Amino acid sequence: MKISTKLMTGYLLLFVMITLCSTAGFFGVMRLSELLENIVGPAWNTADGAMEGLIGIEAQMLAVERMSAHGLHSEEAAYDKHLLAKGEEMESEALGRLIVANLVSEEEVDALNKMRYQFKQDRDVLLAMIYQEDKIIDAEKQKEMRNNYLQSSNKLLDLIEKLELHADSMVESQTPVIAKARATSYILLAISFIASVLIAAGVILLSLRAIIRWMSHTQVQLEALSQGKLSENLDLLYGC
Repeated sequence: MKISTKLMTGYLLLFVMITLCSTAGFFGVMRLSELLENIVGPAWNTADGAMEGLIGIEAQMLAVERMSAHGLHSEEAAYDKHLLAKGEEMESEALGRLIVANLVSEEEVDALNKMRYQFKQDRDVLLAMIYQEDKIIDAEKQKEMRNNYLQSSNKLLDLIEKLELHADSMVESQTPVIAKARATSYILLAISFIASVLIAAGVILLSLRAIIRWMSHTQVQLEALSQGKLSENLDLLYGC
């Protein structure tokens, strides 16, 4: 095989391996980016939204209990109202993110919205009773209002906790997949790198071997010419 052919073949193989190495790295990075985007995107927004939604609901429940204990004219009344408003704001923003993430089924979203509506309705009925502290309300009626409020709030909390656990499991399930994708990328890159090094070493060795053979052949011809063998042709393109 000619020297030029050997060099071209070697360089072509080296180019192919570098291309394969780059392709493996590219697809590995793309796969990891896709998995990470899912974790920090929809799955994370669902889990985080559910968690903060729980905190918002619990803040409202705490505010209602404080209002029930302190009344409307205590020094704590302003803070209690502020706590209630902040809880509502947190609930709305967090559960809104959960819904927009689009990982919760339509049935679960409908159930969530219905329970939120029922919770607010029962909460407002109970607060209306607290606001009417100057009026006498039947004890049984008060008990019924409070029981309705506690039932709706507990149902809502249970559903949100269920959604949070589901979202957390989705995030956790991606961890081994990411680890596998990362390991696969490293293996492919390592194999491609080693193969590239071996091919490069092979190209160098073949080139050196071809050049040494050419030099040896040329040296023999030069020695023959120096000894007066003029019939010997000097082939400078030997092997090329």
